Amino acid sequence: YTYLASLDNANYVFSSAIAAGKALNGIENNDLTWETTKGYDLGLDLGFLNGRISFIYDYYWKKTDGLLYGIDIPIQSGFSTINSNIGQFDFWGHEFALEVKNFTGKFMWNTSFNISFDRNIVKKLGTNNTPIGATSLYWDDNRTAVGQPIGMFYGYINTGVYMTQEEYDTQPHGTSSMVGTARFKDISGPDGVPDGIIDSKDRTFIGNPNPVFVYGMTNMFNYKNFDLSINLSGTVGNDIADDAFQSTENLDGVFNVRKGVANRWRSLEQPGNGIYPRTRAGTTADYRNFTTRQVFNGSYLAVKNVTIGYLFSIKQNQYIKSARIYFSTQNAFMFTNYPGLNPEVGISGLNGLNQGRDFTSYPIAKIFTIGGNINF
Repeated sequence: YTYLASLDNANYVFSSAIAAGKALNGIENNDLTWETTKGYDLGLDLGFLNGRISFIYDYYWKKTDGLLYGIDIPIQSGFSTINSNIGQFDFWGHEFALEVKNFTGKFMWNTSFNISFDRNIVKKLGTNNTPIGATSLYWDDNRTAVGQPIGMFYGYINTGVYMTQEEYDTQPHGTSSMVGTARFKDISGPDGVPDGIIDSKDRTFIGNPNPVFVYGMTNMFNYKNFDLSINLSGTVGNDIADDAFQSTENLDGVFNVRKGVANRWRSLEQPGNGIYPRTRAGTTADYRNFTTRQVFNGSYLAVKNVTIGYLFSIKQNQYIKSARIYFSTQNAFMFTNYPGLNPEVGISGLNGLNQGRDFTSYPIAKIFTIGGNINF
């Protein structure tokens, strides 16, 4: 019923007395329709060597039309969003699963491996194909646009600092630029070609939060009374936007900053390391913009769970048949080049239009467990 404008209870004050009343809790959209999806799925199951090797392949394709989403509207309306059918999207992908019984007998080793290649593309948005998101120069990282995957990162390409007067004079710059300020790549202009001026037209797609593939693997071992299981998972090829940089590299003097800011441009005699610009008032806003400085490779391999146990066989006991003790650790190891605390981030939860954003996310906790099981 989100196409209707419903009411909530709201109290008002008349003549210094509280009176019961009603207030709108949203804006109606009479054009709102059901979201529709068409698709197909092809699969293949294979087994070899009397079940010791099993292979599963799946291909899917689906087209979603009229995707439901709360689009941003001017806050002057009294509300920030309105539910709408925003366009058409195509989704497709390949999924593989392999199960192998490597060893049988006294020593048993089973392996399960899966990998998925998922893709999407935006085919249509609204009536005018107007992009969604990245309307602000900072704190607004993701843009969904026709011809691109959902939720791409959109901003400036940072190329360093104007180190000398010659660099400033011979390279494109903005209205507030000067020697020692942040430097960006000239992408486009009013006619769609570089024009020697750095402005909002020079923002472009600078990262993709969608992985090239995701994968997982589980190995289970048994030898006599011992058992061991190891579970791995990870992603490859996705990017992460670390929004904390928009605070920790804010040069206005209102936040604590990163150590590297000590090597900022100070003068021609003290040019710094070419990464951090000067802090002169009126020139620092450009460096706060969302740029490639804040986009990192988010690929990772996580050892999610390791469990080792020992089974005691209890004989000549009419109450207890067996007992097992075990030691388990969750989130045992994380291998990644992402400099943040947690590559498994998402400040917007499952919102597909704002994936891959990190804002001081809490680090993944390691959990160690010792336990036992008794079979009566």
